[in-house]
Amino acid sequence: MKSKISFVTYLVLLFAFVSCNSRDNPESQNGGLPKTIHLNLSETSTDSVNLSFIADKIEYILLQTTDSSMISYIYSFSITKDYYFLEEEGCVLVFDNKGRYVKRLYQKGHGPGETSTRSFTVDESGELVYVLDIYNGDVKVYDFHGKFIKNINKPISTPDQRTASIGYWDNKLIVTTAQSPKVKFLYTLFGLSDYSIHELYKNHYIYDKSQVNQRPSIIYWIDRCYQVVDSNLIFKEWFCDTIFNVYKNLKTEPKYIIDLGNKKLDWLSWRDHGMFNLLLGPPSGYWVESFTETNSFLVVSLKSFKEQTLLAIFEKENNSVKILANKYYKPRTNNQVYLRNDIDRLISFPVVSKNGNIFYYDGCLYSVIEAKEFTEAYRKAPEKTKNATRYLRNMSPVFREINEFSNPVIVKAYLK
Repeated sequence: MKSKISFVTYLVLLFAFVSCNSRDNPESQNGGLPKTIHLNLSETSTDSVNLSFIADKIEYILLQTTDSSMISYIYSFSITKDYYFLEEEGCVLVFDNKGRYVKRLYQKGHGPGETSTRSFTVDESGELVYVLDIYNGDVKVYDFHGKFIKNINKPISTPDQRTASIGYWDNKLIVTTAQSPKVKFLYTLFGLSDYSIHELYKNHYIYDKSQVNQRPSIIYWIDRCYQVVDSNLIFKEWFCDTIFNVYKNLKTEPKYIIDLGNKKLDWLSWRDHGMFNLLLGPPSGYWVESFTETNSFLVVSLKSFKEQTLLAIFEKENNSVKILANKYYKPRTNNQVYLRNDIDRLISFPVVSKNGNIFYYDGCLYSVIEAKEFTEAYRKAPEKTKNATRYLRNMSPVFREINEFSNPVIVKAYLK
């Protein structure tokens, strides 16, 4: 019996290793998947691509600035048909789809009736917001109008897990866990109807004996590598090359393999020179920080501890790849990748946010531009540009009122 169990365990580990590290996997019989996308980072270009390559229309949502709705920068937000839910210093603020401020969902804190957000997600059909409390790990549920519905104090992941983020899919919470010793699963699904836990992706990364009981110097908490596409869930674990597709029956299959070649940050380098030892400085190499799949493209954000953020755009129709960098990159100050706005020529479009996030909803890419940056661009734009379309002419009175103390501007690009 012992030998059989060992053999089964070996096969499971072998499958995980092949799925996560294969460079030249032949495409399977399942609709030609997984598809391998080779990203040769030596071919990165600093010559920006036109926004019209992926989009054909652009709009600007000016968030109302009041004493109650001041926002420094938007690092995380959820989009629905009628509302924007924005995280700001541990709280969730609600704006309508015209940018008018609605309310704060709750008071920030750890007292009675208060919450402080580590992560949140939105169930649009049920009009519910799920908030992961940073203090006790409970999930608090509010409706879209800020009414407290209930508190979920059941464990949303397996024991000893450190929940990094939550998402919503098919009446389940997508639960990601920060990588650290003794963590058993990096992705799980928490059933909201029966509080069940489905183990989605096992942590097969190994620590040496001296590290197992050691507290890491750095724990990488953030995980944005999942998206709901055509009612399915797709996700990618940090060090794994594979983007997996999860169906509603919870069957999981590989969909894409992202090949970064020798430019990839490998697990051992991060474990030994990032998590536990920073004396030699952070390790080299890139990882996929976030991605978005659209009808025509797979858009990938690549980050590194030592080098600038990169943007890869894979065009499905012809299997071509464009890898872009910021021509005017300045460490710690200007690490975003922009597309040249040839649609209305008002301001360049930063596909990736300052922390490497890509925002997508219902056929549109969303981005964030600080008010100071928008104001400078609008002031310098020729009058011909400002009056080139009816939309810009109608928005002109509002644009002229923005100043450097206004809230950030959300930019909405309608994809082809």
